[in-house]
Amino acid sequence: MDYATRRAARLTGRAPRVDKHEGHECAVDGCSRTCRAMSRYCLRHASAFYRTRNPTGRLPRVQEINPYRDRAAYALDVYGLGEHPAIVAAEQTLERMIASPGAVPERYAKHWRRLNEGGATGRGMLLNILAVYGLRYVGVRDVFTDDAVHFTCLGSRWLRTVPLGWYRTSGGKLEQVRLPGLLAEEVGRALASKIGGLAILFWNRVEQIDAERAAEAMTIREALERNPL
Repeated sequence: MDYATRRAARLTGRAPRVDKHEGHECAVDGCSRTCRAMSRYCLRHASAFYRTRNPTGRLPRVQEINPYRDRAAYALDVYGLGEHPAIVAAEQTLERMIASPGAVPERYAKHWRRLNEGGATGRGMLLNILAVYGLRYVGVRDVFTDDAVHFTCLGSRWLRTVPLGWYRTSGGKLEQVRLPGLLAEEVGRALASKIGGLAILFWNRVEQIDAERAAEAMTIREALERNPL
């Protein structure tokens, strides 16, 4: 039975849906566009809400996040933070989570399997989490419109530890698989409850070590100014 037949069977005998927003202006302040079908937002803001969970939200670009991923990787390797028991436990927890989905609903489990089969490592997944927290708590603190956008970005970057893949449209065009914002937000909130506290403490420690190293460098420069070689 194809999709059209199944949908027709579900709707047979039921009253048609009424779009209470039809003909109204978009619910976003300052937007005068007409609402799209079955939505309180216009096409532009409905699309943003689908991706970010906020009609005016914006997910940071990879180029904005990568510097914090690189900085986190440096701190784990050079500062020795990667050997901390909490970091090791977080990496192992992430690996166990994707290896054994258990009773996780299928809409999540299929991504867990994709990550596991794609070779996602605990370190790689943790770095993506730390990068998003670094952007928010160390970098541009107002980059996220609200918590929903932050959690959506967190879930999105983690789920993209392994590429989402591609699909071919009915017209034959090859497009990247889309990730619904709602799913990404739910995953992000789950990750935050497990590892969010560790991520914040991690960046606090990195900032502290950086400040200590900067103070040491300043001491050397001051000594050279007082007593040139």
